[in-house]
Amino acid sequence: MALQVLDDEGAGLDTSISAGIQYAADNGADIINMSLGGFGSTDILEEAVRYAQSKGVLVIAASGNNGVSIARNPFYPVCYDGVLGVASTGQNNASSSFSNYGSECVDVSAPGDTILSTLYSNDAKHNFIDDYGVLSGTSMAAPVVSGIAALLAAEDPALSRQSIAEVIMFNATDVKLSSAYGVGRVDAAQALQRTQVSGTPPAPARIRA
Repeated sequence: MALQVLDDEGAGLDTSISAGIQYAADNGADIINMSLGGFGSTDILEEAVRYAQSKGVLVIAASGNNGVSIARNPFYPVCYDGVLGVASTGQNNASSSFSNYGSECVDVSAPGDTILSTLYSNDAKHNFIDDYGVLSGTSMAAPVVSGIAALLAAEDPALSRQSIAEVIMFNATDVKLSSAYGVGRVDAAQALQRTQVSGTPPAPARIRA
């Protein structure tokens, strides 16, 4: 389901975001993609994420586009425990210069640089005049991971959100990224070939249910 929790310029309040999270959790969402975030936490946002997780929802979030460490200055919701955090890589598999990083919050990386997407074509502020164009950001990388999670859930509906996160992480490709960008770049084909996680080591503590 597509839910708009920000205005047409990408701004909004945690109350609106939280309402969207709760609505998705109450209406059958298994995975919530959050291509948004900000510095500083609020109780209402954290409670909404916890609520979704309590209903078995896997929450996946972008790490942000400030090019800074979010270990010292956390970015939310990606830095909440149990959220699968996503940084961005470019076409050469190197970390994107704009991507926030930090092993305390980032679990995997995914392509987020120069990604073809739809545009809001009636937007004088950003001069979007076409229906399609290329965009860059961790907001483009997070949906790649959410898409893989959805494929895994469809392939094996019995997988828990923790198991889905484990499959994604343990089947990521080592492209020689710093650990601050997670365990590697996600690999959909590898993940789908290895939907069983028995015998694998446990996921990092922050992903555990």
